[in-house]
This record gives sequence, C-alpha cells and structure tokens, in this order.
Amino acid sequence: LFGEDLNWKIHITKAGWHLCIEHLGSLYTHSEDLCIEILKKTKVFCHPGEWYSFPKDRMVMVLSLLVPEEEFQSGMRELKSFFK
Repeated sequence: LFGEDLNWKIHITKAGWHLCIEHLGSLYTHSEDLCIEILKKTKVFCHPGEWYSFPKDRMVMVLSLLVPEEEFQSGMRELKSFFK
C-alpha cells in the first residue's frame, strides 16, 4: 500500500470495513483539521481518527473499504500526493 514510505502506520482493527492509517510526519496538530484539508484539496473523504477513539493529536485517518477498488486506489494516490 505504501511501499517503502516509513511515514505511514497501518492500525489493525478487530472488525469493520474500514482502514485506519496514520501519517507520522504530518505538520497538522489535530486530526479533524487534517481531514478537512484533505477533503478540500483532494476531494478524498476520510474520518478523523478521534471519532474512533484515537487521540486527536495523532494524525489517524479512517477510510471506508466499501468502495469499488478502482475508486479506492485513486483516492489512495490522491491521499499520498497530499503529503508530498
């Protein structure tokens, strides 16, 4: 998913159809602000991790896996380019 990029951490969940990922090198200080900026700049919708009991100062994004694979891959490319 992220190849050799060490700025990402995937959080394993026990249930659900979602992916929890954390960007470790983000300049943002609040996950909700980060998700709003991602939506504005890339049109990729993700939930802030704090909605799923992650601390709000950790840049965890929660993405749905209930989309067609092509759309998910396109969204992931946009998300990765947001952080470059």
